[in-house]
Amino acid sequence: MSANKKIAIHTLGCKLNFAESSFLLDKFREKDYEIVSFNEDADIYIIHSCTVTATADKKTRQIINKVKNAKPTAQIALIGCMVDNLSSDNAIFNKTTWALGNKNKMLLPEIIDNENFDYISNGFDFQIAVSTLDRTRSFLKIQDGCDYFCTYCTIPYVRGRSRSAKIDEVLEQLDKLVDEGIKEVIFTGVNIGDFGKNDGENFYNLLKTIADKHYPMRFRISSIEPDLLSQEIIDLVASEEVFMPHFHIPLQHGSDRILKLMRRRYTSTDFSNLIYSIKKSISEAFIANDVIVGFPGESDNDFNEMYALLKDLPIAYLHVFPYSDRPLARSFNFDDKISPEIKKQRSTALIKLSNKKHEDFCKNFLNMTANVLWETKKEDDFISGYTENYIRVFSNFDENLINKISKVRLEKIENNRIIAKIIE
Repeated sequence: MSANKKIAIHTLGCKLNFAESSFLLDKFREKDYEIVSFNEDADIYIIHSCTVTATADKKTRQIINKVKNAKPTAQIALIGCMVDNLSSDNAIFNKTTWALGNKNKMLLPEIIDNENFDYISNGFDFQIAVSTLDRTRSFLKIQDGCDYFCTYCTIPYVRGRSRSAKIDEVLEQLDKLVDEGIKEVIFTGVNIGDFGKNDGENFYNLLKTIADKHYPMRFRISSIEPDLLSQEIIDLVASEEVFMPHFHIPLQHGSDRILKLMRRRYTSTDFSNLIYSIKKSISEAFIANDVIVGFPGESDNDFNEMYALLKDLPIAYLHVFPYSDRPLARSFNFDDKISPEIKKQRSTALIKLSNKKHEDFCKNFLNMTANVLWETKKEDDFISGYTENYIRVFSNFDENLINKISKVRLEKIENNRIIAKIIE
């Protein structure tokens, strides 16, 4: 179909989606499509959907309607998790030309070109994918799917069971990223701690192999389940400078009663011990956590237990999710749903706590030195980048700094920005 066709993509949701979107755009480029911004005129608009919350579904519908109203003749491809979460007769599909779930979405370029239009998948395949961010950082998809079946979650149903790349495939991608000048890679997946479980490999062995190869880049571990973050991995991150002291660990709740209802695989004590183990080994580590408020049956006491736990733990940031009913999730049929007003109150309390913890964490590093990878985005004559332990800092904009790593001193907080002075 190409013939100078213009194509645009809008991606919602997780880092995994962004990596997959980038992979799709590369395939379209190979077929001579012109890639344009989603705000520009295009022949085909791709919406890469997320369905983790009802809000994500709502945003997707709004984007489809906006495109349909503004560009009535444009074709729309809806792909990803939302497609798998809806019944086939849902009215939204009447507004799309193509609707592909996770089994088939990576074949979108071939399907549009009628090369594989009749393709029917027998299951979820694994496709390694990579996306670049401002030419400095890259998300590298190394795993997909999940075997956990937590009661609030639809991921095992819409993305399938856990599967992953092989270590050699990851190394091949890293070699390409080195050639492209990428300075930092973030490993991503649905449950990356399960990496290699079906191939006789594991996540620690991947990290150890990477450390032994001395790649000229920095690495970050994206969200990893508490029960899969072993002391062996923590010790490796602590001992190898190539791995950044930064962990994103989904707690989901601080009440053991609610954790059991969620079918999580740890207790609040297990989680607390893990956090202190990390800080003992890596005192400067930035630790972020996902938490859900308003899970069905969550009492004031359950919430207060979670709040007290998080208040005392040496963490730096909370990603707070109000519980959202998902039809495929088991909790959809649970009783004792929490009102939107209470969920909002509890979310606000945890966001306020998170802001205080993040501010305190950053203040601990004022007047200290760090290495910052500068990014391309310009904000009010400032350039910004992240320290090893994920503190975002700012300095006077200098185009020559982009994709460079500088040693800096974190000097002060000014207008909610941490200002850094470049030392070398």
